[in-house]
Amino acid sequence: MENQNVLIPRSLFSDFIMVLTTEDGQSYSRLKFNRIPIEWQDRYSSNISVERLTEKNWRDILIPKKSIVYVPISRIEMHHKIIEREGHDRIIELIYLQETDIHSALRMADDEPVAHQLTFRVNQLNPRILYVSIRTDRISEYPYPIMVEYSEENATRFKIRDSMLQWYYSQ
Repeated sequence: MENQNVLIPRSLFSDFIMVLTTEDGQSYSRLKFNRIPIEWQDRYSSNISVERLTEKNWRDILIPKKSIVYVPISRIEMHHKIIEREGHDRIIELIYLQETDIHSALRMADDEPVAHQLTFRVNQLNPRILYVSIRTDRISEYPYPIMVEYSEENATRFKIRDSMLQWYYSQ
């Protein structure tokens, strides 16, 4: 375990983003710009190869302590003073750390977990919140897309595989 704080991470959407988009905006101004919108990219993009995280694919695409995850917060719901001062095209960068089972109090201890908590380390300067989490059973309900970056090797592999498939089916 990297740090004891990882045991009790803050909620990414109901807590961390709320802190970032409050009127003070100091933490928000430290975020990276989302110049070429990450939410418009896919795994074939020339700029950055990413895939949207879903309830179905999180096990396949997240690698502990390696996967970089981006959450764009380019929304107008933020306080107007922050938008005027800082703009509204920022992005949160996270490193995926681990999954933890979430058991329902109504189930027996041996049953399958109801969901999983995914824990991330915030990869930006923010001394107040170091670790954040989301629930796997709510990924599609969150108000912002969660994008996972592919390594250069995987991005190249996808392009080669898909061009081979395209060639095969064009015969």
